[in-house]
Amino acid sequence: MDASDAYIEFTVKVPTASRYNLGISFCAPYGAKQETITVNGSQSFNVQFLPSEEFAELNGGVIKLNAGENKIRISRFWGWTLFDYITLTPADKLAVNTNVSDKLVDSKATAETQKLMTYLTSIYGKIFYQVSLLIQHNIQNLMLFIKKQVNTQQLLALTLVIIHQLV
Repeated sequence: MDASDAYIEFTVKVPTASRYNLGISFCAPYGAKQETITVNGSQSFNVQFLPSEEFAELNGGVIKLNAGENKIRISRFWGWTLFDYITLTPADKLAVNTNVSDKLVDSKATAETQKLMTYLTSIYGKIFYQVSLLIQHNIQNLMLFIKKQVNTQQLLALTLVIIHQLV
């Protein structure tokens, strides 16, 4: 994708509305790049593709799809990333209750506080969910990059150093 308005769009059909793991086959021979993923014209997030001389499949995160036909678009953000295919597999069920009441327990809460709570519950499980996907995705990409750069013994030593720093 080299033109500023370049994109690739996949039309996929799934049997049920649910969350799916998005796999992306890519090659980034010109260095690390970011591209934008958009699902059905609304869910949108950037994915980082680490340098790669050969095609590899990357975990693009978890996306929500509708039953039936869906559009998944990869749009140029930095460009110069090569793509081959995408895969979809059912994702694990969310372990978080996203059905949260906007009713406050404090009877002295102001109207402004109630308005804020109503807004926060309306976006809970939507925006924050996308942020958590981004964090999860970047950690997985970092681990893949490290794994390609070092051997198993070096990776074990690096892991022990990180654990030691956390303790």
